[in-house]
Amino acid sequence: MDAILICPADRRAMDALSRRAPLALAPVLGRTVLDLALSGLAGLGYREVAILAADRPERIRDAVGRGEAWGLKAEVFPETRESTIPEAGARFPEVAANSIFQADHLPGSAARPLLGSAQEWVAALLSLIPAAARERVGVREVRPGIVIGTQTRIDSEARLESPCWIGSGVRVGPRARLGPGAIIETGAYIDHDASVQESYIGPETYVGAFTEVRRSLACGRILQNWETHSVIEVPDPVFLDDLGPAVHSAGIPTWIGRLGALLVLGITAPVVPWAWVRNLGSNAPLFRRHLAAQSTDPADSRRPPIPYHELGGVRGLPRRWPELWQIVCGRFAWVGNRPIPPETAATLRDDYERLWLSVPPGIVAPAELEGAGDPHGDEARAHASYYATHRGWRRDLHLLLRWLRNPPSLPPSLPSSQPPTP
Repeated sequence: MDAILICPADRRAMDALSRRAPLALAPVLGRTVLDLALSGLAGLGYREVAILAADRPERIRDAVGRGEAWGLKAEVFPETRESTIPEAGARFPEVAANSIFQADHLPGSAARPLLGSAQEWVAALLSLIPAAARERVGVREVRPGIVIGTQTRIDSEARLESPCWIGSGVRVGPRARLGPGAIIETGAYIDHDASVQESYIGPETYVGAFTEVRRSLACGRILQNWETHSVIEVPDPVFLDDLGPAVHSAGIPTWIGRLGALLVLGITAPVVPWAWVRNLGSNAPLFRRHLAAQSTDPADSRRPPIPYHELGGVRGLPRRWPELWQIVCGRFAWVGNRPIPPETAATLRDDYERLWLSVPPGIVAPAELEGAGDPHGDEARAHASYYATHRGWRRDLHLLLRWLRNPPSLPPSLPSSQPPTP
C-alpha cells in the first residue's frame, strides 16, 4: 500500500446524511465524498490504497470494488471505530505519514471541512459549484451561478436564484423557488410552490407543495436544521418523503396472493345469493361494473382501464367480493391503492400523485386504514403515493393483518359505469 484513506464514521452533527448511507457515500453535486477522495488520490499518483471504514464497510466495499474505476488497486478494511492518522500509520507502517488522508474535506482543500456540521457541508458544496460546473459531464450553467444537470425538468414558472445547483433527473414544479444557496441532488422532486433556500436536498427526496426548507438538510424524511441543530423525521409524506429504491420493491408474492384469493372466493361464495336477495327491487344490476385506470391518459392503448365489478345489495367489505377474481387473474392485489376511475386519474396533478397508479389496485387500501375521508382527496393521494414508494411484502403483511384485526369503515360505492337495468 502506498496510501491510506480513512472514511468518516457516523457523526451526530451529520445525522440527516448518515441515516441513509455511510458519510463516505454522501452525495456531493452528483458524486460522493469517497468518489472525490479516490479521484484526488489517483490524481496525486497513488496506485494502491487501503480504505479504513468503520461505518457499514460492506456498503463501502460495494461502492469501491477493487478500485478499477479510479485506476487504483483498493482494498477496504473494516474497523470498529474511526482511526486517527497516527493509529492508521501504526497499522500500516510501510505508508508514509504524509500519505494518510481523511475523507472529511474536499480534495486539495484540507482547510475546507465537510463534515463538522450541516452548515459546513452546505457552505463547502456551494463553494464547489463553479468547479463542478466545469468538470461534470452534461451539466450546464444556464445563468451565472445556476447549474442544471441532464434529464431535469423545470417548470417555466419556477424561480431560480444564484447560487443554485440542480442535479440530474430532478423535477421542479410550478412557482417553486430554489435559491439562493439551494443544492438539489439527483432524482429529487420539488413540488409546486415549494421553497428551498440555503439548504441541501438529498437524492430521491420529495419536497411537498408549499413546503419551505430553509437552512437545512433534507434527505428522505429526515430534516436537519443547521441553525438550531435539530433533527426530526417528518411523519407526513405530504411535506417530505423518500422516493428511493423502495418504490421498486415487491409486495406479497403474486402466487401466494392469487391462491389465497381463490380459496377465499370459494369459501365466501354464499355472499352472492344473500346479495341477490337484498338487491331485489333495486332496479340495479347485481354485479355493478367499474373501470380502474392504469394511466392518466384514457387514450393510452398500452395501459387501458381494467374492468372490475362490485356486488350490489350489500355494504362494506362484501361489496368487494368480485374483486377477489381480479386478484386470481393477477390484475389486482390484496394490498394496494384503491382503483380509481379514468376521470379521477386525469386529475392527478404531478409525478408524485401519479405514483398512485404505479402499483396494482388492491382490496386493502392504506389510505382507508389511515382514515382518509375522501377516497380521492388530497389525504388519500398522499397516502397512496407514500405506499407506492415504500411498498414491500413486510409492509403489505402488516397492513393486511391490521386490516383483519380492525376493518375500517368503507366509503360509499362508486357510481356504476353500467346503466341500471330498465
